[in-house]
Amino acid sequence: MDIIIRNIGKEYVKAIDEKAKALNVSRNEFLNRYLIGYAHHREALGRTRLEKFLNETQQQMYAQC
Repeated sequence: MDIIIRNIGKEYVKAIDEKAKALNVSRNEFLNRYLIGYAHHREALGRTRLEKFLNETQQQMYAQC
């Protein structure tokens, strides 16, 4: 699937290109990896928060017994 991002300042594109060059990958590959990593991180973070909430809820339930 394609994602098109518009209206990004030249200085940011330059920074992205420098990071991609440092990793010896294309801009597209760099952004692809970054976005996939971000999505995985957000998913894991959401799971962690949910697990924490469920554990706290369970502890409160047991404390009331």
